[in-house]
Amino acid sequence: MLPLMLAIMLTILLTLAGAAGVVVYLAKTGGLPFGLGGGIAANGGSGGATTYAIVLDPLVVNLADANQHGYLRAGVTLRVQSSAESERLAKTTPALTDGKVQAEVSAPLRDIVLDVLGRQKVEDLLQPDGKEKLKVILKKALQDRDSDVKVADIYFTEFLVQQ
Repeated sequence: MLPLMLAIMLTILLTLAGAAGVVVYLAKTGGLPFGLGGGIAANGGSGGATTYAIVLDPLVVNLADANQHGYLRAGVTLRVQSSAESERLAKTTPALTDGKVQAEVSAPLRDIVLDVLGRQKVEDLLQPDGKEKLKVILKKALQDRDSDVKVADIYFTEFLVQQ
C-alpha cells in the first residue's frame, strides 16, 4: 500500500513540476495569450547594439489565390534595432500587461504585416524558399512604410498554409 501511495504522490509532483516549467517557458517566449508573455523584450545584440523583440499575436489571413480558398496562419516576431521608436516601445514594456497599450504599440506593425501576408499566394509560400522570400518582402515593406522601426530579423513562430 505504501509503495502505491508513494508512486501516486511522485507522479502528481512530477506532473505539477512539468506544468510549471511549461508555464515559465511560455511566459518567457511570449506564448501566453494573456499579459504575462508577448509584447516587447529588450536584448543586447552583437556588437553592443540593443535590439528588441516585438511579438505579434498569431495572424490569420486569406491568401490572394484565384480560388479564394487559401489561408495562412502565422506567428511573427520582429527583431528591431535600437532607434527612437524602438526605445519608445521598450519604455512602454511595463504597461504592456494592459491589452489596450499593447494593441496601440503593435497595431501599425500588425497592419503592415497583414497587408503583405494577404497579397501572397499559396504556391509561392509552399516553395522551399517561400518563407525566406516572404521575410525579405516583409522587411522591405516595414522599412518603406515605417522608417522609425529598423527590422534586423523576422522570425516565424508558427506558419500554417491551407489550400
